[in-house]
Amino acid sequence: QETTPDWERDLNRPLGLLSDFPFSIFKHYQAPKGNFKPPNAGGIAILSKFPIIEHKLIKSPIDFFPALYSLIEVPGVGDVQLLNVHLRPPYSLSQVPIPNAYFSSKKDRMKEVEWFSVHLKPDTPTIVAGDFNDNEQSLCSKFFKNTMKMQSVLSKYSSSNTWSINLAGFSLKMNLDHMFYKHLHCVNRKIIQEGASDHFPIVGEFCKITSLKDSISDLPIESLETDDIENNQYRNNKELIEME
Repeated sequence: QETTPDWERDLNRPLGLLSDFPFSIFKHYQAPKGNFKPPNAGGIAILSKFPIIEHKLIKSPIDFFPALYSLIEVPGVGDVQLLNVHLRPPYSLSQVPIPNAYFSSKKDRMKEVEWFSVHLKPDTPTIVAGDFNDNEQSLCSKFFKNTMKMQSVLSKYSSSNTWSINLAGFSLKMNLDHMFYKHLHCVNRKIIQEGASDHFPIVGEFCKITSLKDSISDLPIESLETDDIENNQYRNNKELIEME
């Protein structure tokens, strides 16, 4: 995210990163003149080792950064749709990340995820990832978990963080980046807390769901919002599978 033509050019050099990802899409962004938004922060890209058979840039309903949708043909899995999002940052109109802007911009981020999700095919394996500029308990995260019935890669990393910055000598850490998925089994996940950016990469490895065990093992009990009967049934099913 926050790609620029310079970034694309550097990645496209001989033996550069793009040599490992021959199917790639870059959509650079320039804010309208006089607009308070950072001019290059809306650039977005998807790098793929497999053919991208469909893609589209989705305009933000609040006239902020667009999302990038792609449908990728993955061997052994089939079509997988990927939605790359960069939701409105908690800036005031003067580009200052003040606490009031963080809370006042929550409704804008919710409008964005509701609109972007309309473009997802309901029964296709799906990954939604990017900079949400909001935490795991936000309305946006709950929307994907509860309304879209997706799982969070970060569900097993409650003590880790994807974003860190020092302000006036104080270290502020949060989970602002997220990766949600459904109709897939997550076989590996990690946060790489390295690099010069204030955001850390989230890595998720997925495969096709081949059994009930795959499906249930992705569902952390503490994240289910069901009644007691359904929760007990889930626990019983999970225990039976673990005993096999």
